[in-house]
Amino acid sequence: MVATGHAAASDLPALLEQAKSPRPSHAPSAATARAGLAGAAQKLQRYLDTGGANGAAWQRYLRFDQLSAALQPTAEVELEPLERIYQRFQADHPGLEMPVFHDVAVALRAWIDAIERQRHPVAQEEVGKQIDQLAAGLERYQCQPDAEELDQIAAAMGWLSRHGQAENLIAALRERLSRPNLHVHLSQRLLTAATDRPADDVEDVRDSILGTTLIGRAQTRGHVRTRLVPNPRYAQFETVIEAVNEAQTVGYNGPARVGSLSRTDLRGRKQFKLDANGFAVWPADATAETHSQTYGVWSNKRGCVDRLVRRVARKRLGQQKTASERVAAQHARQRLARRLDAEANRQLAQSNAEYLGRFRNPLYRTGHLPRELRFSTTADDLQLIALHDSPARLAAATAPPEPQPGLAMSVRLHESLANNLAEDFLAGRTLDQEQLEQLAVRLFGQLPAQLVNDEQRGPWSITFAQHDPVTLRIEQDAAMVTIRGREFASDLRTFRTPMNVTARYRLRRERDALTAVREGELEIVPPGFTQGKRISPRLSTIRTLLKHRFEKIFTPEIASQGLVLPGQWRRAGRLDLVQLESREGWLALGWATSAVAPGLVPGGYHADHDRGGPATRAGATGAHGVKTTMRDVSEYRHESLR
Repeated sequence: MVATGHAAASDLPALLEQAKSPRPSHAPSAATARAGLAGAAQKLQRYLDTGGANGAAWQRYLRFDQLSAALQPTAEVELEPLERIYQRFQADHPGLEMPVFHDVAVALRAWIDAIERQRHPVAQEEVGKQIDQLAAGLERYQCQPDAEELDQIAAAMGWLSRHGQAENLIAALRERLSRPNLHVHLSQRLLTAATDRPADDVEDVRDSILGTTLIGRAQTRGHVRTRLVPNPRYAQFETVIEAVNEAQTVGYNGPARVGSLSRTDLRGRKQFKLDANGFAVWPADATAETHSQTYGVWSNKRGCVDRLVRRVARKRLGQQKTASERVAAQHARQRLARRLDAEANRQLAQSNAEYLGRFRNPLYRTGHLPRELRFSTTADDLQLIALHDSPARLAAATAPPEPQPGLAMSVRLHESLANNLAEDFLAGRTLDQEQLEQLAVRLFGQLPAQLVNDEQRGPWSITFAQHDPVTLRIEQDAAMVTIRGREFASDLRTFRTPMNVTARYRLRRERDALTAVREGELEIVPPGFTQGKRISPRLSTIRTLLKHRFEKIFTPEIASQGLVLPGQWRRAGRLDLVQLESREGWLALGWATSAVAPGLVPGGYHADHDRGGPATRAGATGAHGVKTTMRDVSEYRHESLR
């Protein structure tokens, strides 16, 4: 696949000159790395010592006694046990994302790498050879931009990075050749269709105003709207309720009884934000204006006492009307703000728990969180930009296709994102049928039909290759997927013969949805196979068995039925695919709403509505994995809008 419009072509000559004269390494020595690990381990030890039985269980799981012994000054350090301990710190267990654990994992990795460099120093000739290979690769890429050439460049960069060489050069190359590989836009129009709703609520009234107890019923009618707030640093939202509260009450003050009708105009707003760390909220505020009228005055007395009570009550009503309406409005404003806080905080805490539990924390504790994860908002769009690479893998070297104007939602995905995630989670790993199904549900929210177990064929498993376990290549109106396995097993047989399974699809838009039509048969061959070479009978048997398995995954045609978003976003209805563009490694998809529900008027947020105040993170995991409440979080997490 050829990538045109390549990044930073004009800068490559200067980078080539820089590659020939690498700067000295600034990688930490083994002694420095050991000291950093010892400090982080001491903090973790103190933390776990306060955790009782749970803390002791963590220490056993992390083999903390072995780590402490290895940190002793006179210890003979073996790297293999340290690697096993490191893998435990990198496991997907809730709690390991906490800084006190994560700091030890980072320091332990640095110590292992420093010991490797100390025990196996690389000759300057080898460093020069790698840099020459990198320079040659950059020169070839300048002449013929190509994804495979970028993979070779990334491999050379990874080698230099592992050996602590040419840090400045690698950083410069990564800045130029590793750009964001995921862009997602959601429009205000889509947000409006999904979140705007009427408000209609009937409730009992019990209040006290200027010494009078009010009892009755009230109905609140209005509308709730959520708007995007322009902010380049994170995604910011404002939910606004505008409503009218009409109440009929009876006031009790001694023997006097006063029947009243009131109308209160309400406006409340609640702001919240989303960034890489999750959701955060600000306290709600509200305004209210009350107007009331009396429809009757009476008492629980008789005769002249009744007449006296009613005369005094009417006089006080006239004197206190303005003050009582002011107090009633104040109470209504406070009630609305409390209700907005309670309802929004509860919903956002749930959303935050899902974001942290299903996305951020698993990636963070396993060391696979994207290097960049940026949210931002304009008056018209919510934007998510992600960059996921690694020391030996690059992200996108080119800019994505431009989205069509007026889209409800767009997703622009570069092949490098899929390939890098596959390397993170599948390289060298063995997955059986059940684990594959669990992974698919975690990724897609449900089990795709292609992965439903075929009971007639029984369970099976695959052990992926150590490198490039799954490769996606996106070309002009086409895509190619290759799965590389080094072992395949069923309930009857195990094949330890590496095989690559490749499917090529032609992409097109049909009936406002994406359709992928497979071109030809599956290609199932051993690594390095030369076309035209004869296949042995044993390989033919393996190919036949794998074809039966993978034909169900890579079907001749894969057709979507349109896009309906989950949860409350379902209210936006079906989204029609109106943009499909694939080229240079990028797949650009754009959807438009089929129709906007009546009464939902799209609109943006005006900058003069901005406000300040403390923001509280909407739910987090505290010490020993305990879920904290909104109040707990506010004690240690405050942020200001600026």
